[in-house]
Amino acid sequence: MKNLIHALKKYTKTYMDFQGQPRDNQLIFHKLSQTIQEAQEKHLALHAIYEEKSFTGDLVKWDTAHNKLILKNIKHNISAIIPIDAIKHLTLVPPTVRQSQENHNREKRTTSL
Repeated sequence: MKNLIHALKKYTKTYMDFQGQPRDNQLIFHKLSQTIQEAQEKHLALHAIYEEKSFTGDLVKWDTAHNKLILKNIKHNISAIIPIDAIKHLTLVPPTVRQSQENHNREKRTTSL
């Protein structure tokens, strides 16, 4: 009986800890590079989810030599250097979001004067 419980516990733990298929690094890098190139061409901001953080900002530099992405936040005066390997998800930010944030910043500056 103990063996059965131990086996069930082992299978349950394996099921709960399942990570899915391993990430294909070349495929992921290719997808990220396409998104980055599109952001450069269309002058769009990026939203990156990496490690346990997220960051939204304009693309300052894509350092292919060191595999890093440098983003500058739209709303705040903050920059982030993100290793490409750490990025879990990268998306383009629609221009309407950027415009609304810029308008919000202008309104904030005029009311504080």
